[in-house]
Amino acid sequence: MKKIFNSIITKLETNNKTSRFILKIIRILVKWKIFPLKKANYLPAYGIFNIKIPGYNFSIKLESNGKDCIANDLFWKGYSSFESNTTNLFLKLVKKSKIILDIGANNGYYSLLAAKYKPDAKIFAFEPVPRIYDQLIKNFSINNLKNITAFQAAVSDKTEDKILYIPKVDFPTSASLLEGFRDNVDKITCKTITIDNIFKDKINENIDLIKIDTEATEHKVLNGMTRILENSSPNIICEILANRNEKKIESILKNYNYNFYWIKDDLTPMKEIIGDPTYKYKNYLFSRHDTYELKQFLE
Repeated sequence: MKKIFNSIITKLETNNKTSRFILKIIRILVKWKIFPLKKANYLPAYGIFNIKIPGYNFSIKLESNGKDCIANDLFWKGYSSFESNTTNLFLKLVKKSKIILDIGANNGYYSLLAAKYKPDAKIFAFEPVPRIYDQLIKNFSINNLKNITAFQAAVSDKTEDKILYIPKVDFPTSASLLEGFRDNVDKITCKTITIDNIFKDKINENIDLIKIDTEATEHKVLNGMTRILENSSPNIICEILANRNEKKIESILKNYNYNFYWIKDDLTPMKEIIGDPTYKYKNYLFSRHDTYELKQFLE
């Protein structure tokens, strides 16, 4: 069996029609519990595939080149494999939202969920890494979505040119404007923008929901949207990395009367923002709603 498995892996090292066909067959066998998921996890995902969203009447398509770890997990293990506690909450918030920002959009997964679930909403996606941005655009295209606007830019607290530090891997999902955030990086100059500046001419439009994942620079993103925080009071889903910028984020949001909820198996109200050192539960919801109001809002 081991020899057969190693032979399969060798054949699947190249993204071609044969590899994609074999992987689709293996994916079916995994669902039928004929092929072990434990072994399938070592295989890449190539081509276009569907992801069904449990409890909802829609699905999304993703394209993978075999290097995207998020797409690989979703290909083999489905919707529940990637931040499902957060995406379940996100979709409840999307239902009540008309304008949604996805800051640090990566391959566009959150944007796709929002755009497919709420076709009449406007989605704005921001991703600075060139090859990831290219993949994001492909994913938007194969889903035939017309309600997403994409920006190849990093969101921060100033509009300027900055160094972006990109890990030297095939699909670098942890690029950051923060020097030293990762070792072994390439450096490129990228454009940074602020949310307040991007939406300065849309004073009559209320931004309802924002997702932020910018690898330890989330406080700068927030500092660049203070007008939005004051006037729109958006709900914010934000990645929090332990011992990075928790206090800076907390200080900004307290100025705008935000409450903090840790997204775990349920929503846990918090008096302060504390990152999870195990990285199991990395995301928080920030909302002006208190616990009772939030419960009513999400129903």
